[in-house]
Amino acid sequence: MEETRRINSRLGESIHSVASVAEQTAAGVQEVNASSTQQDQAIHDIARQALEISELSQRLFREINVFKIGQEEDAKPHGGQLLIIEEARSSKDNADEAPLLAIAE
Repeated sequence: MEETRRINSRLGESIHSVASVAEQTAAGVQEVNASSTQQDQAIHDIARQALEISELSQRLFREINVFKIGQEEDAKPHGGQLLIIEEARSSKDNADEAPLLAIAE
């Protein structure tokens, strides 16, 4: 009879120990879930901001293209004028990239 009580007591302690570990694990899982949710939101924010920056840069290049200068050989640019460097476009690798710009001094 005494042996049965000791076994039951140890069994009860083991059950409490397992329950405690399960609670700690659940708390850890909740923290990981909250952290993952925050990271997911941050990634969505970064993606949205990257898209906005891309759209803004495309708009800026469209507005800059208003200042294109003719390709006359003898013409020298005046200070502050934007020049498009056409040689950079001749390469197939750069065909889809935005034109390179320079400012004449």
